[in-house]
Amino acid sequence: MTIRLLCVLLFIACVTGCETLNDQHASTADSTHTSFVHPPLPNVQVPFVEYTVDATRGDTLVSPSGGLLLFPPNAFIDAAGKIITGAIHIKYREFTKPLDFYLSGIPMHYDSAAQTFQFISGGMFEMLAFSNHQPVVVNPAAKPEVMLPAISKNSQYNAYYLDTVKQNWIYQGSATLVDVSVSHSTTTTTAAATITNINPLLLLPPAKASGKNPVISVKIDPSSFKELQVYNNQKFQLADGESFHAQDAAEAWTYVQVKEKSNNGLYTIQFSNAHKTVTYQAKPVLEGADYEAAMAVFKQKQQEQEQLKQERLQQLAQQKAKLIQDSIEHSRLIAEDYKRIEKLIRESEEKIRLAQEKKLKTAQLKKPVAPAVLSPLASAYIHMPVPSLGICNFDARYNYSPLKIELDADFVDTAGKPLPLQSVEVLTVTPIGTIPAQQDTKLVIEPGYDYVIIGSFQEQLFYTSATDTQKLQLTSKTYKQTFIMKQQVIKPANETLTNQYPEIEKVLYQKLGL
Repeated sequence: MTIRLLCVLLFIACVTGCETLNDQHASTADSTHTSFVHPPLPNVQVPFVEYTVDATRGDTLVSPSGGLLLFPPNAFIDAAGKIITGAIHIKYREFTKPLDFYLSGIPMHYDSAAQTFQFISGGMFEMLAFSNHQPVVVNPAAKPEVMLPAISKNSQYNAYYLDTVKQNWIYQGSATLVDVSVSHSTTTTTAAATITNINPLLLLPPAKASGKNPVISVKIDPSSFKELQVYNNQKFQLADGESFHAQDAAEAWTYVQVKEKSNNGLYTIQFSNAHKTVTYQAKPVLEGADYEAAMAVFKQKQQEQEQLKQERLQQLAQQKAKLIQDSIEHSRLIAEDYKRIEKLIRESEEKIRLAQEKKLKTAQLKKPVAPAVLSPLASAYIHMPVPSLGICNFDARYNYSPLKIELDADFVDTAGKPLPLQSVEVLTVTPIGTIPAQQDTKLVIEPGYDYVIIGSFQEQLFYTSATDTQKLQLTSKTYKQTFIMKQQVIKPANETLTNQYPEIEKVLYQKLGL
C-alpha cells in the first residue's frame, strides 16, 4: 500500500519542467511526467480556466480566487528564441484547497543533499501557453508573474518549480510577500527615534589624589575597563572609612582582582593568596605630573568627542530626512499599486458581468442577471515570477512535532469489508497551509488539528470525515488502527461527463467537514 500524507496549509505552488520548450510543457506530453505525477482519479481534476492574451501588449488577469496574473509585453518566445506576437491561449488552474492537492497527484516532498523534506504548501498553480495550438516558452527577459492571496502574513515561503524530467522541485529563492495594507507612518517614527539615539564613549575626567587616604598601585589590563584606558599610571586611593593594614603591603599576593565600580564610582580591589583574602574599596586617581598629563589628554579627548558627536548628529539628521522621504515615497507607491490592483479586479468583475448578460440574452433567458462575484481584494499577496511553464509552488519545509502519531492502518468499508486503498492521504487542516508528506508504509498524523483520511479504489473515492477522526481520540501510543471509510460515488467518464470536479468538490467538502 502506498500512503501519501497531505496536511493542508495554504501556500503557493508553481510546478514546471525545465527551460526548454518540450520540458516547459512536459506536464501535457511527457511519459516521465505521467509516471511522476499520478492523479488518483483522472476524471476528477481541478479544471483549467482559459484566457486569451495579446502577446505584444501583455495583460493583467484576475483568477477566480482573486489572484493576479501579470503578463508583461513580449512574455513568450518560440523554440528558436524569437519573440511571439499575436494571440496567446493561456490555460491556468490553482490548487488551494485540501482536495485539490490530493486530486492533483503531484508529489509534495523535496529531495536535497540525499535527504527528503516534507513540504507545507500555501497554494499551487499550473500555467500553460500556446500560439496557434503550439506550445510556447517563457521569455526569461519578461517573465509572467503570479500573485495569489496570502493565507498568512507571518509565514515565510520559498518558491519552487517542478522539474518533471529530474523529478524534483527546483528551488527558486524566497517568495515575496506583498502586504498592501501596511501603513508606514509608524515605521518611520520608530526608525527616526532609533537612529537619534547616540551613545558616545564614556570618558571620565581624571581625579587627583587628595593625600588624605592611602594610594595603592595595581597593574591591571586596561582593556578590562574602557573608562581606565585613557590615562597612564592610573592608581587607586582608598575610600573614606577604609582601614589600610600595613602588613598587607608586605604580603606576597598571588591573585589581584579589580571588580566593577559601584554606583558611587568606587571599585572593589581584592587581594588573595593561599592564606587569606583582603578587599578594599577605592577610586582611580593620578598623582603629580601624571595628573597634569591626564588633564591635557582629557581636554583633547573631550574636544574630539564633541566634534564626533556633532558629525554623527549631522549624519543622523540626514539619514532621518532620507528615511522619512523614502517612507513617504514607498507609502505613495503602495497606495498607487493598491488602487491599480483594485481597479483591475473591478474591471474583471465588470467583464464577467457583461459576459453573463450576453450569454443570457443569447439563450433568451428572462431571469435577472446576478452581479458577478469574485473573491474580495486581498490585504496581502504572495508573489513569484513564473520561471517556466508548467506547475509552480510556494512552500516551506515542514517538521512534524514530537507528538506525531505513526501507525499501521487498515481500511474497511461501512459493511466491514476490507478495502485495499491506493493513494491514501491524511488531509490536516491548519490555519496557515497544507503539509503534504508521502509515506510508504505508515500513516502519520499531526495532533492538534482537524484531519480527514481519503483514498481511492477501483476509480471510486473513500473517506473519513473530521467528525469521524475526532471520535477515535488517537495518541502517540496508538500504533495500529482500522478506519471505516465512506464512499463518494464517482460516475464513469463518458463523452458528456469528462470531469466531475465541480460536483465532487462541492458535495465532498460538506461531508468532510473541512
